[in-house]
Amino acid sequence: MVLYTDGIPEAVNEQQEMYGMERTLWSASGKPNRHESVDSICERVAKDVKQFIGTQKLLDDITLVV
Repeated sequence: MVLYTDGIPEAVNEQQEMYGMERTLWSASGKPNRHESVDSICERVAKDVKQFIGTQKLLDDITLVV
């Protein structure tokens, strides 16, 4: 189960595009692996959001619970 605040799908990149629900779900599900740790899932999502926004600043808080 993955719970997150709206700060993740509403993160905006330099082109003013939102990260979005589809990418949030894609990033959280990643490669299905029942042995993957909770920490690695959280790290993957955080890394992808940071890469997506580039030099933009986060406009909202981000909370992710796996």
